[in-house]
Amino acid sequence: MKKWCNIVALKVLLKIYVRSNDKIIGSRGLVKLLEAIEKNHSINKAAEELGITYRKAWSRIRAAEKRGKIKLITTARGKKGTTLTKEARDIIKLYNKIHDDLVDALKKARLTRYTIVE
Repeated sequence: MKKWCNIVALKVLLKIYVRSNDKIIGSRGLVKLLEAIEKNHSINKAAEELGITYRKAWSRIRAAEKRGKIKLITTARGKKGTTLTKEARDIIKLYNKIHDDLVDALKKARLTRYTIVE
């Protein structure tokens, strides 16, 4: 029986990009930020949780919204704080589904040496 591949050390690197209106608006970092905002209802607390500055978090959100021509968050003074739009929640849901499906497919293929690049 012939081997299909004679590469001894093979490592698969995968990176999932989030696209909107044919523009890349982010990847795992954006999704993590959106998840942290959803959890904390605050960009500042989300930034703290992720170990980044408020300015960097806000810049990521604004850049993604501008490139993708979509609204990701709404802010309100008082108790409500910052909330995600339906589009942002859909991005999180779809990204996580694709991520989980890729991991499952790699496990089924018995590829143990892979990394999903953050």
